[in-house]
This record gives sequence, structure tokens and C-alpha cells, in this order.
Amino acid sequence: MAPTFSPSPEKSFSRGFSSYFLDGRHKGIWSLHTPKSMGEKIGKVIQVNKDHFLVENGDLLNNGDGLCFLNRQKILTGLRANVVKNQKVYVDVVNGLYAGATLFRNQNHNFDKALSNSHNVRKIAIELLLSETPEGLRLNLRDEDGLSTTLNTTIEKQPANKPERALEQIHQQLSKWGTSLFRVETIKIDLEKPLFVSVSVLNQMRRELAEKHIQYRREQYPRATAAIVPTTHAYPTTTHDYTSNVTNHLARAFYEQHGCQDVADGFEIKQPAGPKQVMTTKHCIRYATEQCPKINPGASGEKLILKSGKNQYQLIFDCKTCEMQVFTLH
Repeated sequence: MAPTFSPSPEKSFSRGFSSYFLDGRHKGIWSLHTPKSMGEKIGKVIQVNKDHFLVENGDLLNNGDGLCFLNRQKILTGLRANVVKNQKVYVDVVNGLYAGATLFRNQNHNFDKALSNSHNVRKIAIELLLSETPEGLRLNLRDEDGLSTTLNTTIEKQPANKPERALEQIHQQLSKWGTSLFRVETIKIDLEKPLFVSVSVLNQMRRELAEKHIQYRREQYPRATAAIVPTTHAYPTTTHDYTSNVTNHLARAFYEQHGCQDVADGFEIKQPAGPKQVMTTKHCIRYATEQCPKINPGASGEKLILKSGKNQYQLIFDCKTCEMQVFTLH
């Protein structure tokens, strides 16, 4: 089946992509202004009028696209392109759009339409062989992985009155695998002489063979197993606080097995007094805002607090290990 759709993660719901710290620390792993999907970057807004605007790369847009931008207050704001014509994008309201803003497309109308109409499916290629047995017919299926299944059926053998038509009908019915997991590559018919085989018999053989082969594939699927071999290697540290997340006897037994003497209960079991460390992360707000003393010796180094509703969190920066720790505040 010819492809009818080409996947593109950037055009689907996307908050952007990064390799995080896989290949070292670098910028661009954060979205400072919104957790929402901004989609594809289109370009800078050139001019804004009452009912339309001009934007770089406006020819990339389609009628009905969903657009967004950060307004002057850095709040994500959206609008819809009603008509795109000659680099001009006509909208109901400009919604605070201004010249110089960076425009994004978070809903691609043509892409969504192509996706909804896509018939792309992944199927297993098979070869079929129909042959005779003393009692009737045998249908063999061999798939692209080399797995083979055979189905026998008993019928009364009747020579076909119209041999060519009979063979054509057999081939036609054995080709119809519809929405199943299989895609027929070749069909071979090996009969002593053309037989009349009813459509109902061929369809029943095809359905039963499909079910039988699916079950056989499940049985033959290689399932990797790995035995857990207990060890008694010494743990790097002998004491553990609540951040080790020891919340059941198995976790405690693991640490004790490796020589740990003082193991505290996990946070869910017993909360410690005072500020509580809730996160340690390589992502650093100082680095993201160019206040890291390693890259900006003139940075103030003032204390930073995160606020979320009524909750406040103190940030502690461990510059030696290049980590940021988050503590609760009361």
C-alpha cells in the first residue's frame, strides 16, 4: 500500500525537543513562558492591520491554521487564520498581535486533514499456498518472519465447469484480507485440476487460518528473561535519609543487604521536620537565566524562591556538582 501520510512530530502536539543532558549541558531545554504546545515556528510578524497581518514565511500557512504568539506581557495568545492570501493572513481579531512578535503554528489544518484521511497501516507480509489433500484442501501461510501455519478442510471435490474462472475466483477470495494484520504478497494454487470451491469455504478457511496464525505468532514471540542474582556489594554510603525513598520492607532489606546501617523511612511514611527536599535536578534556573557564576562572574547570587499558588519552594544551588535542589518552605 502506498503511503498516504508522512509523520511529522513538529506538526503534532509538541512542546519542543531536546537531548536533555545526554551529550552535556546546553541551552534550549526549557520553555520559560508557557507549558503549552507552541508548535512550529513560522517567522516574525512584519505588519499588523485591523483584520489581517503580514508575517515572514506566510506562504507556509493554510486557511484554518491555528496560530499563537507571546504577547507583550509574555502570555501565550492564540488566533486562527481564516484566509491566507499573498502573504497576508486574515483573522477575525488580531488579539494583541504586534509587529516583531514571533508567530508559531500549533495547529496545521492541512496536516490534520491528511492525518484523518490516512490509511497507513503496518501489516505482515504473507505468502499463501493452496494445495490438495486426499480429503479436501490445504491452505498454508508463511509470513515475512518465516513462521508458517497450515489449515486443512474437508470438502467434496468437484471439477470446475469453467477452470479459468474457478482459479480466478479462488485467487480473488484468498486476496481479501481486509483489516486483518496481514498483507498478501503471493498466492500459489497447486491443484491436480481446477476445482469448484465455494466462496463461503474459501472465506472460512481464510478467517480460521488468520486466527490460527496470530495465535502461533504469539506463542513463538521471543520473550527475554533475566534472572536477578542477589549481591552483597557495599553501598557507597551507609546512612540514608528520606530521599532514598524507602517505603517498604523490600527496599529496606536491599539497603541492609548492602551494608547500610542507618536507613530512614521514605517521605510518604514519615515526613522530616523543617524544610523538605522534594527535587534534585540538573536543570538550573540560574543557568537558564544567565545568572550562573561559572558563566557570568558578575551574577548576584541572590536567593531564589519558586511560587505556585500558596506553595513556596527555596532553591539551593550546588555549583560543585552543577545541580539545583528544591526545598519546601512553610
